[in-house]
Amino acid sequence: MGKQKKFIVAVLVVGVLVGLATHMFKLQATVQALKKENEQLIDENTSLSVDLEMAKQEAQLIDSKPSTQPKQPKFAYLTFDDGPSSNTEQILNILKEYDAKATFFVIGSETEYSKHLYKRIIEEGHAIGLHSYSHVYSDIYKSEDAFMESMYQLRNLVEDTTGVRPDILRFPGGSNTTFTTRYGGAELASSLTKRIHREGMQYFDWNVCGQDATRPLVSTPVIVDAVLRGARGRNQAIVLLHDAPAKKTTVEALPAIIEGLKAQGYTFEVLKRDTQPAHFRLP
Repeated sequence: MGKQKKFIVAVLVVGVLVGLATHMFKLQATVQALKKENEQLIDENTSLSVDLEMAKQEAQLIDSKPSTQPKQPKFAYLTFDDGPSSNTEQILNILKEYDAKATFFVIGSETEYSKHLYKRIIEEGHAIGLHSYSHVYSDIYKSEDAFMESMYQLRNLVEDTTGVRPDILRFPGGSNTTFTTRYGGAELASSLTKRIHREGMQYFDWNVCGQDATRPLVSTPVIVDAVLRGARGRNQAIVLLHDAPAKKTTVEALPAIIEGLKAQGYTFEVLKRDTQPAHFRLP
């Protein structure tokens, strides 16, 4: 009788364990399904944010509505902010493969690797623009002099490294960033744009945004879709992307972006001081 009880207990234990295992398996499957659904919702939410951001930026641009005139040359200006980094090197490899040119709005770094990348950008026919030495908003937007000193410091570094003196720049955050007002007062943005032009330079905002800086890591399809939708119907697309160390999905998106823009009839050029700029309305 004792052996029979032990056998029954053992069967019950096994049954309970099997039941628990089955429950755990189902629970794990449910968790995975919920995780996948959450990721899809995040992407959908990001896409909605992209639509909203594109609408806001379009409203801020001065005279930059999509052209309705057909059969005009179409130029795409791929621009990458916040490098150089290892992502810059991968981007240069892709650009070389597709025979496409781009403009890199760099920040200051005096490592040998960064200097190698500054040189490679120029040697391979791309352009370098200034994006401030430090990219620290509270420092560069304290005053007109603080902003220009950061640009001069970076310009000297690039010129000493490459032999080329950049004459184009991009405001960190764009020319309409509210940080100019927060740290330097209501008139700082206006005084900076005038100073830049007095010194024979040009600044560039953008009219197409890849949205790769809307959160730390944006999915590749969202970036591709944002660029291709934003470029549709234009004859000039100044495309904002980033090559900071964390922007791995930007690198992954680049081939599809280039192929998609080519399919829309674009050719790729570098920004120059006399290129028609995209300018936001100042804060």
